[in-house]
Amino acid sequence: MPKKNVSGVMLTMLLVGTLTLPISIRLVTAESIPLIYILVDSSIYNAIEFYIDRYISDVERLGFNVSVLSISGGSSEDVKTILVNASSEGLVGCLLVGDIPWALYEMDDPEYGYEEFPIDLFYMDLNGIWTDTDNDGKYDQHSGDRAPEIWIGRIKASGMSGNEVSLIQNYFDKNHDYRTGALSLPNRALVYIDDDWTTGGWSEWVNYSVSLVYNDRTLVNENVTTHPQDYLNRLKQNWSLVHLMVHGEPDLHYFMTNGEWVGNVTSSDIRSTDPHAFFYILFSCSNARYSEYDYISGSYVFSDTYGVAAISSTKTGGMLWSDDFYRNFKMETLGFSFREWLEKRVIEEDANSTWWYDKSWYYGMTILGDPTLSAKPEVRNVAIMSIKPYRAILSNNTSTSINITTENRGVTTETFNITLYCNTSEIGTETVTLSVGQSIVLMFGWNTTGIPLGNYTLSAQTSTIPGEMETEDNNLTYSSIQISIEGDVNADGTVNILDIANVAKAYGKEPRNPEWNGNFDVNEDGVINILDIATVAKNYGKTV
Repeated sequence: MPKKNVSGVMLTMLLVGTLTLPISIRLVTAESIPLIYILVDSSIYNAIEFYIDRYISDVERLGFNVSVLSISGGSSEDVKTILVNASSEGLVGCLLVGDIPWALYEMDDPEYGYEEFPIDLFYMDLNGIWTDTDNDGKYDQHSGDRAPEIWIGRIKASGMSGNEVSLIQNYFDKNHDYRTGALSLPNRALVYIDDDWTTGGWSEWVNYSVSLVYNDRTLVNENVTTHPQDYLNRLKQNWSLVHLMVHGEPDLHYFMTNGEWVGNVTSSDIRSTDPHAFFYILFSCSNARYSEYDYISGSYVFSDTYGVAAISSTKTGGMLWSDDFYRNFKMETLGFSFREWLEKRVIEEDANSTWWYDKSWYYGMTILGDPTLSAKPEVRNVAIMSIKPYRAILSNNTSTSINITTENRGVTTETFNITLYCNTSEIGTETVTLSVGQSIVLMFGWNTTGIPLGNYTLSAQTSTIPGEMETEDNNLTYSSIQISIEGDVNADGTVNILDIANVAKAYGKEPRNPEWNGNFDVNEDGVINILDIATVAKNYGKTV
């Protein structure tokens, strides 16, 4: 078994059945860390290695461990063996990049007829029993524990219009830009429902489901409105997510207007439109059948500018009871949310064998794109955490210090400015460089000489980072700072026995003491002592 080290990553050759696997592994460092496998078609691995390495770094920042396997040949059973063996290592999901083998399933449904189709549930279910009763190379029985244990996502561009490698490279560029906030769209959703689902409460239910993640939505469900050109026009109007319900085939959607067929939208139409959306739920039969040429879900995912993931079916059917998906997607990854949704469908069918929404509907459901993505992307984000003045009451002929805590909450090292203001007047600006998750306390000096007596507001502001979307935490205000005469430590407008008493009561205290009050450390030497009492006494009797 030959080995070599490349850039600190161990490469190994492993033989599983007829499947040759050059494996690039980032080893699991703790059992509690969830593990993700990335299986890459060896014929394109070298061309996309840079993109895979960058993707690994992005995913590891989410707290995952990653193992990369460059594979050639083999069968779906060989791939399944790899995933089953990894389950004991904490495997939670697998991303399949390129022409990775797939399993076929066949069923003869009384309502929908005979279908055979690719089924990624075969990889998601690690402990169920899959049987090919007629030995024709297609599974036709699935029993035992049928629920999925892991998620699966596919990035398959072979058979698409365009160069396979270029499409995958561009996909990973979009993926990275989405994560870092360099690629952004408004946080809103398009819910587009064609005629057959505008009655019976379906469109209202889907709109409710999407509302669990997106408050801002546009619902299109008027029979006179839904037609191909209207849909394509709306795809250009900037959405985070599009949820579509329309009839379909592997390479197109069929549309109705007032119950009459009026035309279709093809894969070519999607490519030329270059839709302005990141995520797609395509309730449109067979749109995810990646075994077919130019499958339309691929056109969304491999669009030039935005698409990062689509959930659809490789057969008749689609995602109903989508509230189970969106309820998780609000906080969790796409893969986790989809696996939970699919698991619930299996459990419901097992509990009620006559339930109409059975495997003839959901068995072809799959994710095209990256399942580790979330509705809320990882963003570039810097923040002001706190403003802590040494004293909140001071005179207009002294100097004081003000501590500003700032943090890098984003996904990449940032260099930015922090500016401190008194009302609208700038006190000072500092430039910092912070790595991911790092915070720092900056001390600003402030000379109050000549400032009129009164109340003032301190505020701190960071410069805006390119691509930063959450800017509310770039500003923080502290109220209020009181400028009075020297020695007036309680800010009542006169220096009297009350001020001396306050300082005397705090005599000997230092900042680490829980009863510390910096207002009584008049000379800011870090201890309240006779020097502070003397300063107050010197000004005894003065009034504003």
